[in-house]
Amino acid sequence: MYIIGLTGGIGSGKTMASGAFTHLGVPVIDLDEIAKNLTKKGSKGYNEIVKYFGQHYLNDSGDIDRRKLRADIFLMPKCKNRIESILHPLIYQECLAAIKENDGAAYIVIVIPLLFETNTYQVIINENLLIDCSEELQLKRVINRDLIEKKLAMKIINSQMKRQDKLNKAENIINNEASKDILEKNILYYHENLLKKLGVEI
Repeated sequence: MYIIGLTGGIGSGKTMASGAFTHLGVPVIDLDEIAKNLTKKGSKGYNEIVKYFGQHYLNDSGDIDRRKLRADIFLMPKCKNRIESILHPLIYQECLAAIKENDGAAYIVIVIPLLFETNTYQVIINENLLIDCSEELQLKRVINRDLIEKKLAMKIINSQMKRQDKLNKAENIINNEASKDILEKNILYYHENLLKKLGVEI
């Protein structure tokens, strides 16, 4: 099983890129999606969060208020560390299970936002792929997408690894400064070259 670790800063276009791989028939495992499922009411992650924080992050419906939780994660280091200690082991186990489910694929893509910040997933991927854009564009996209204040958006971006450090660690880089069509064309080019490298007929 050949595994690509797809990463990039917030607002770089990881979701759009993973969607392009899905359109090409490539199995995609998104760790953010796993995290969302693990924090749904009644799930393992949800139960552990409620056990530790009580009702603090629940809305009137008893669901986790994701915007409030995310803000505290990036503004309060103790909250961030505790949430990560709860969710990261669960996410990793779900990821391994998903890999086994796609055992017959030529290759799979795992979307790993913090690939370069942790060694956890380095041991299971064969190569990495960075979706890159300027920090100015990241900031604009995050504010427009999440409808948050510039201060919080900057806090989130600054909490992540610096862009140049990501570029230095990247084995493959796809720039996402332009249109969705151009990104999809670049993903297709990467996909076709990878299949050739793996000896898979296109």
